[in-house]
Amino acid sequence: MEGSKDACRGSGVGAIVLGASLGFSSPTMAAVYNASQGDEGRGCVDWQGHEISENAKMLNCELALSDSMSSWFGSLINIGALLGAMVSSSLLDRFGKRAGMLLLHSLYVVGWGLCAGAPGHAATSLARAVDRGQVVIMLVLSRLFIGIAVGIACASIPNYQVELAPTNLRGAVGSLFQISVVLGLFFVYLAGCFLDWRSMAVALVVLSAGGLLLLLFLPETPTWLARKGRLREARAVLERARGGGAYDFELNGPREEQGVDAGGILSKRCRKPLLIAVGLMFVQQWSGINAVMFFCGSILQSVFSDSAEANEYSIGIQALQVLVTLVAARFMDSVGRRPLLLVAALGLSLSSLSLSLFYLVGQQCDSQGCSQVIPKPVAVASLYAYILFFSCGMGAIPWFILGEISPPHAQASISAIATSVNWILSFSITKSLEPLTELLGGAGEGLGKVFLFYSCVCLLGACFIHAFVPETKGKSFEEIQAMLHGESAEKQDLKTAA
Repeated sequence: MEGSKDACRGSGVGAIVLGASLGFSSPTMAAVYNASQGDEGRGCVDWQGHEISENAKMLNCELALSDSMSSWFGSLINIGALLGAMVSSSLLDRFGKRAGMLLLHSLYVVGWGLCAGAPGHAATSLARAVDRGQVVIMLVLSRLFIGIAVGIACASIPNYQVELAPTNLRGAVGSLFQISVVLGLFFVYLAGCFLDWRSMAVALVVLSAGGLLLLLFLPETPTWLARKGRLREARAVLERARGGGAYDFELNGPREEQGVDAGGILSKRCRKPLLIAVGLMFVQQWSGINAVMFFCGSILQSVFSDSAEANEYSIGIQALQVLVTLVAARFMDSVGRRPLLLVAALGLSLSSLSLSLFYLVGQQCDSQGCSQVIPKPVAVASLYAYILFFSCGMGAIPWFILGEISPPHAQASISAIATSVNWILSFSITKSLEPLTELLGGAGEGLGKVFLFYSCVCLLGACFIHAFVPETKGKSFEEIQAMLHGESAEKQDLKTAA
């Protein structure tokens, strides 16, 4: 049992940095909005020496990025994560999950080091032009390296934790990945109140390096060791992580010759787990969570005219996400995965519908002016409810259920495909929210229609969960495979032994 705890603590650092990486652009953009007014009453200037308007959305005053570059800074991590997810299957199959985590921490260190080292504002126009090129190159490489690390982290960390967890604690242990992610998000939102962007980047370099050192003392996963024929080491890892027990399925199932190629992933034993994994990623992302988190400040500023008040509510949302994720982890192994997913999907649908109504019919205007039909606190309560329902199941379960439902020999391939789909959807949502909102009618009507779409997706997601997602609570990996394919545990035993 102690081995399982050590493994979770050591691998969880990568997920904390992942969350901080996802949330980094939001507080730094908000800080630029405030900093653009200048400490001495004069606005910041861009690389050509022109004053930046108060409403310009720059990454920060020191680097003075354009609106377009700021948008790409927030979105490039999705492209990098997609690349990381695409290479993770062959990487994890060949070298193991521990090696993959060592690589991702190294990429974190390099990526955040590049971000922290980006040159500041220069004095002359020639120096500004040179520095501008350096800044663009360094920031692009920084976000790509960090993104690749994020993609590998999503495919490796939750599966690593679940594989070493005892059966009766697998849900709680699997939730640690999402808990760590939201802790990272909360860290950058809170740190944004006290630290500048460069100090936060340096802090993430130090945290990533610390995680790299911790990983040196962690074991490789038993599945990978068994596939390489190192059965004695695999059994020792399982006994240290879970205590004594029968581990024939974990040790005999994943054989080297059973590796999955591009065609084999569509075999009968892989189709249903792949459908469930990809389907849950669709529901998770098209619920609109990344759009809400990336642009939380902008959404709140459309409700509150005071940006400082909007930032306070943003921090409150992050704190709520941490709290609810922690509480949900406590019930993951008692209530079960399936009920929590259904409650989350239906709750997300209702809270998105409430936000949609606020923007669509919340304000009535006539010749004498506009009146607020739906009070603004309703929008804030709906946004908080949205985060609450997402955190109670939709955030954590799609990630760790991958490791529960995938056949041992196909786990890396299914995780890579599902993670790739997740980041493709994340990128499309992040890049499309602002133009789609403008196309559909602007900050009011446009946002209302977008949230109405998210509400419909979540309702359809609840139907998908009810129809296809099994309950894995308290079941061994062997029992889950038998249940997915309509077999008895005894028949599964014969297949494993064959």
